[in-house]
Amino acid sequence: MFYRLPWLGILVLTLSSQHDVALGQAASPVTLKVTVEYEGSGIVDRDHRLVVFVFDTDNIGHEATPAPLATAAAEKNGAVLSFSLGKTPVYLIAYYDKAGTCTADLKELPSGVPAALHGANPAQADPVEITTGRVAEIKITFDDTLILP
Repeated sequence: MFYRLPWLGILVLTLSSQHDVALGQAASPVTLKVTVEYEGSGIVDRDHRLVVFVFDTDNIGHEATPAPLATAAAEKNGAVLSFSLGKTPVYLIAYYDKAGTCTADLKELPSGVPAALHGANPAQADPVEITTGRVAEIKITFDDTLILP
């Protein structure tokens, strides 16, 4: 009986780890690097930043949008933002802070700002799958075409 307990513990840990991955939990933190570029009419600087939100759902910008997994802001156009995430896939939206009201504790999307979802169609978020042990690198380029409601 004594010899079976350590084996059982290893079996339970292994099954738990596989279960987490199946549910979208990364086995260990994964890294996502996002290059964000704004081609609209405004100037990107300390007061007018580019902001990226990372979500675990593609239901972004709707009434029931959950809190983001992570956020980051860039003071330079074409900057690379890095995220350490515990989930995959993820979905992204970037916006230009034209009013200069972006704060460090970003929790919700502002209205009336130029934005784009990461994907083939700027109005529809595509999933970003990140393999454990690898760094995913993507680019979001947008202009003033899509304005958040």
